[in-house]
Amino acid sequence: MSATGRRRSQRPPEAPRPPVVEQPISDFARQFSAVLRGATIPQEEASPEIKKEVDGFLEKELMPQVKEVAVDLLKEEIRDKLERDPSAIAKLREAVKKNKEVLIKRKRGCIYIQCGIGTPTDPIDEILIAST
Repeated sequence: MSATGRRRSQRPPEAPRPPVVEQPISDFARQFSAVLRGATIPQEEASPEIKKEVDGFLEKELMPQVKEVAVDLLKEEIRDKLERDPSAIAKLREAVKKNKEVLIKRKRGCIYIQCGIGTPTDPIDEILIAST
């Protein structure tokens, strides 16, 4: 007992802690930071047989539906972008007026309308339609 008449609470002795396992944590941290930077974690490659089966399934079963749905979705994305962005429609008007080549391009996961072919006399002008 202490001088005030209270008992001091006695803590049991601390149990020994298991050693910290650093490797799995550091691997996870490395992979997680790579994902945050936009990198992808390497995945196991599918066998040629699996790839062939998936391609066959896509071609026979899904491609007619994909083509139908994709056309409608892309039209809506382009329409929405052009209606919301006056500078985009102005760029397209100018490109058509100058008889520039107008293409839909996909790069870095985004969809663009590209005007021009990329020569000094016909530089490329891009309009971002959709990003992922």
